[in-house]
Amino acid sequence: MADPSKLAENGFWKSTPREICATLHCGLQGLSTGEARQRLDQYGPNSDAPARADSLLRAVFRRLLEPLSLILLAAGIVSMLTGDEIGGSIIVLILTLSIGLDTVQEGHAVRSAEILRRSVALKAEVKRDGVFRQIEVEEVVPGDLLRVRAGDIIPADALILECTALTTGEAALTGEPYPVPKHPATGATDPDDTSSAVFRGSVAQTGEAIVIAVKTGRATVFGAAASALAQAQEPSPFERDLREFGLVISPLASWLWCSPSASCSAGRCWIRCCSRWRWQWVSPPNCCR
Repeated sequence: MADPSKLAENGFWKSTPREICATLHCGLQGLSTGEARQRLDQYGPNSDAPARADSLLRAVFRRLLEPLSLILLAAGIVSMLTGDEIGGSIIVLILTLSIGLDTVQEGHAVRSAEILRRSVALKAEVKRDGVFRQIEVEEVVPGDLLRVRAGDIIPADALILECTALTTGEAALTGEPYPVPKHPATGATDPDDTSSAVFRGSVAQTGEAIVIAVKTGRATVFGAAASALAQAQEPSPFERDLREFGLVISPLASWLWCSPSASCSAGRCWIRCCSRWRWQWVSPPNCCR
């Protein structure tokens, strides 16, 4: 069976059409309907992962239950209960703004993934049973022979077999604002030279070409970017360290809040003299006012 993953390690654009066909176990005449159906079952549809969407309430609570968020919330509540309404309100306001901004940014990332997913072509022109025909873009499979014309959105990562004055817009992938000239594949020697390949999500701006699909769906460069935005992200090292820090200081913060009351019940308590930055004993009832 075809194995496009063998071509992903070093870049399929460095291969010749014959090498691509040998790896994909196909010919330069396109696939039959039966072969295409088998490959569709093997690789799945040529589409991206659906965008992950948490409810607003769940997203807010997930951030609120972080250790540092709980500490700040408790500090704000305690401050207001002990008479420092202004200080407590400021703490709660800052926490609310932080959680709100983080939730909004995540929502933008999810919407960006959905925009990427919807921006691909709905139809593709492929050669099946020796004849070019229009099919749904989700049915394109590795080994398909595709015809690309000016204005088409490329439906798969593909190697160029033939082309006439073909240029593509790859701004969605690389940010390059100018059309990129393309030419038929002959086996590139420069690993960074992708001029013999077209990529899913880019737009054919001029000319036309016959290409062979090498990677589809999530295996494409476009699909990998969309899937990365859609899937649940692993916490970054900074986020993991911040969470661990919150877990470490939580017991200390709890002890600092609870120790004055416990000490007062025994008749004495520690308080800090802010003017001199030193600790001293104060007898009740002065220490717990």
